[in-house]
Amino acid sequence: MLRADGSTPSFRHGTATNPLSGKQCVIYALDFPNGGSWAVRIPSLMRHLPAAAVANYVEAEARILKDLEANGFSFSPRLLG
Repeated sequence: MLRADGSTPSFRHGTATNPLSGKQCVIYALDFPNGGSWAVRIPSLMRHLPAAAVANYVEAEARILKDLEANGFSFSPRLLG
């Protein structure tokens, strides 16, 4: 479950079988029944790292996104979780 309301998303742009991929992550595009859309970014190059290193990386990215939002940077992705 991705959202507290339990709604089930559908994949956009064929990302269910062909996610968008870059050098560091894969991205799945989702649409929700209420009209909301998400892009879910999953790091792909950290599979070989210890869990603590991955957690530190994710926490650092979350801090950056929170700081950008707190300072009114409207072009930054919105951190949901």
